[in-house]
Formats: sequence, C-alpha cells, structure tokens
Amino acid sequence: MSTHRFAFGDIVSIQGRALVKRPESFEVVALMPPRDGVVQYRIKSDSEQFERVVREDDLALSFDGHPAENTNFAAQPRN
Repeated sequence: MSTHRFAFGDIVSIQGRALVKRPESFEVVALMPPRDGVVQYRIKSDSEQFERVVREDDLALSFDGHPAENTNFAAQPRN
C-alpha cells in the first residue's frame, strides 16, 4: 500500500511535464487515494480559483514546506 509523502498544509511545487504557466507554489488541501499505484493530492494556489489533482511524482516540497504567513489558506494543525 502506498503512503503519502506530503501532508495536509504542505507547500509544494509542480515538477515537469506541463508547459503551461502556473503558480510556483500550492498548498496540499487533500490527500487522495492511489491511482495506478501512485498516490494523489488536491492542491490549491492562492492565485487561482480552482484546485488541481496531481500525482505525487509530479510534486516537490517548496521552501520549508509549511504555509506562508500571508496566504489566504485556512490554517489546519499538522499531525
């Protein structure tokens, strides 16, 4: 069984494939079950109105991995 490498509230960046302009950092807003053996996440950027679903292998931890003080994301305690 796969386990999630990132936690709710972590700040991540998308790596690789898509060549579209996108924000540099996203907050993990939900941990999702595996698809094709790879866990997924819902992520949200402060500068976008929508959430994205991405595979774990398309993400990397940004900076210290914790939400910045000046984001609009809802604060949630980390376990």
